[in-house]
Amino acid sequence: MKNTLDKKEALLDRLDKIAKSLENNEGTLALLALGSCGLHNERLDQYSDLDFFVIVQDGYKNRYIDNLFWLENINNISFSYKNTVDGHRVLFQDEIFCEFAIFEKRELAKIPYDHGRLVWSRDEFDKNLCVPIRLPNDNDYEESWLINEIMTCLYLGLSREKRGEVLSAFFLIQQRAINRIIDLWNSAGEENPVFTDKFNNTRRFEQIHPTKVKLIRKFTQGYDHNQASAGEILTYLDQTYPINQHFKDVIMQLLT
Repeated sequence: MKNTLDKKEALLDRLDKIAKSLENNEGTLALLALGSCGLHNERLDQYSDLDFFVIVQDGYKNRYIDNLFWLENINNISFSYKNTVDGHRVLFQDEIFCEFAIFEKRELAKIPYDHGRLVWSRDEFDKNLCVPIRLPNDNDYEESWLINEIMTCLYLGLSREKRGEVLSAFFLIQQRAINRIIDLWNSAGEENPVFTDKFNNTRRFEQIHPTKVKLIRKFTQGYDHNQASAGEILTYLDQTYPINQHFKDVIMQLLT
């Protein structure tokens, strides 16, 4: 595995080569880098990958989705699949991984995405088109709604475990409820908000909420410990927030 400096240089160099490949092919307009390879290069490390949008002229989208010649002429592709209707996930032979989407310029106004870095564009391309109109939704849930969602996940999860649906219970208690708990913490203010990923609240959780890691360990004890995990979550909610006591009692009955 490359060290951090070598990997960072390799990723940025690969973006430059992709830009050159696009420039040399018809119908292309711009390359927009997102995430850590976009405006946050300081976060690039040996575990980073490439996320980017390719903007093309009307009528050229399928050409660049259906045929990856514009990437294959840079480095051999050892793995790829079409993960959305708009793009692919690709692993190059030299172990650089990338995820991309192809959009015609009229589509950009309809999709939510965060600010990125314009790596390349044709002279006639309107750079303002790469300024997102629809930003990812910030967490604007009310505290009471989040608490009620978490308690409902516990109730439904424990009920399913009583039926022997352990995996379904696991997803409700140790995943869906956890996502809402993180939303609850985020709504109160992140400890290190600079790290926030608006698309996935579990990303960089340990850097955003370092003091909450011990709680997460208690809340996520694994497939065989749904009841223990639910009990820890319920106790935390009861000690920290105003919760419906009758609903709490009903959930407690499922813990026995």
